[in-house]
Amino acid sequence: MDSRKVEKEPFSGRCNYDCVMCIDKEISQMVYDTYSTAVKVFETRIPLSVKTAETSLEGSSIYKYDPRGKATEAYRVLTKEVING
Repeated sequence: MDSRKVEKEPFSGRCNYDCVMCIDKEISQMVYDTYSTAVKVFETRIPLSVKTAETSLEGSSIYKYDPRGKATEAYRVLTKEVING
């Protein structure tokens, strides 16, 4: 076994967040590329949000649980996009 000490970078939540955002963009592009010729792929993107996940636990609507949140606003925009086609 190698006894050399391995230096680790300090934990950075930003790195993890950036990685998730990159994966999100890649998946969004893959969905668009794969399905946009067959079905409507909406422009609105719902951002990642702990509050959104918490609504399931609370049995509440995101509109009531976090009325001014970024995800809530994105859901409002998506609703209008769906209604207006």
